Amino acid sequence: MDWAWVRSRRLLAVLAFATCAGVAAQLLHTSIATRAALVAGVCLLLWLTAWVPVWVPTIVLWTSTPLLLATLDARFVPMQVVRWSFDPVLALFLGGFALAAAAKRHRVDVAIADFALKSAGGSATRLVAMAALATAFLAMWMSNVAAAALMLHAFRPIWGKEAAGSALRGSLLLAMALAANVGGIATPIGTGANGIAMAAVAQTRHIGFLNWMAFGVPLALGLAVIAVVLVLLRFRPSQLSVQPHERGDIAETFTTSPAPYRRLAFIFVLTVLLWLTEPLHGIAAWQIALGAVASLLLSQVIAWRDLVQLDWGTLMLVAGGIGLGALLDRSGIVADLATSLPLNNVPVTLRLLGLCLLGATLSALMSNTGTAAFLIPLAATLDPAPSTAIIVAVACSLGMPFAVSTPANAMAVSGGLRTSDLLGPGLFLMVAGCLLVAFTGPFVLGLVGIP
Repeated sequence: MDWAWVRSRRLLAVLAFATCAGVAAQLLHTSIATRAALVAGVCLLLWLTAWVPVWVPTIVLWTSTPLLLATLDARFVPMQVVRWSFDPVLALFLGGFALAAAAKRHRVDVAIADFALKSAGGSATRLVAMAALATAFLAMWMSNVAAAALMLHAFRPIWGKEAAGSALRGSLLLAMALAANVGGIATPIGTGANGIAMAAVAQTRHIGFLNWMAFGVPLALGLAVIAVVLVLLRFRPSQLSVQPHERGDIAETFTTSPAPYRRLAFIFVLTVLLWLTEPLHGIAAWQIALGAVASLLLSQVIAWRDLVQLDWGTLMLVAGGIGLGALLDRSGIVADLATSLPLNNVPVTLRLLGLCLLGATLSALMSNTGTAAFLIPLAATLDPAPSTAIIVAVACSLGMPFAVSTPANAMAVSGGLRTSDLLGPGLFLMVAGCLLVAFTGPFVLGLVGIP
């Protein structure tokens, strides 16, 4: 980890907070908006600087909002504020985290790495492509952070055998990091920004799993393929130091009976099918996710201790992001900002492109969930179309040119990837992705039923 860059990012966040506080004081017109801006600013500062665990700002939001605002307006009493964050989308993320726990417990990641190595047939190019696509696929269902952690660990016996700075080592690390970042775009549970967008439009438009995936899967797959091409052009790996017949310590043998794997595969496939066919049976996606968690527990695919060890911090982060968006909306901050910004005469497409580039840039420097929590309510005020919230959420997942831009990037750099190798492909994907979703996103989303 580049700690000098981390310190610079924290200094940048403090300066940005001070600047925004000064601007807010000039733009906000009520005591409620001013106090809400103070709460939101402190929460964002804590998220963006990572001075405290990711769940702490959510607690700050829940406690400080009633203390500062409840005397001014009954909408900000404690129970109301906490209720903002408890959106059904949290159940979707809980289901994804439970599936990730099951995959980790039963070493599904090791099986995927072993299959990729055997299927590559000694080709480094094929191995890099398969590792990236497998990572992107897992990022669709268990959050991009969990997917990156699982796959980087599973492939460690392969890239760990390579010398630092070698073409294959760099290719695998970079390809899996980028694939995890873009793979999270594909489904509503891939990243926290997606969940915030779903919650933001839930009052006016229901967006099902299939609706989102009809847009997200082709986009994520296309970006993953572009990422692989960029990686291969950058490193040009030519050979494997570990051949399929030498797998040994890589192809670890499963030590338990195959029954848990069959049960896990059945629950996973059934859960995905139910998510995709939600319009046919009418069972809400969050209810299906809770059913998946219960099934994993009852079938003993995971144990209660696995549930206790889930990534509750990230779940609290998403809850805080949803609550922060509600605070910005109910306090009138986004309305004040929207009326103060001179954007009325800007063409809609250029305005959307500006929001995408702003979201991606802030996410590259800070936190994509924190950025989405601030930017999506503002974007919804400027343009209330549900497609706008989704496009901005996608843009927040495209901020990936630096080591600290995403957890996947940080893990890859910790494995030996140079930050200079990450900058070029990450910046290209960020800018090209923003251009793509800004100019084609509204049309494609309209085709899949999201205006």
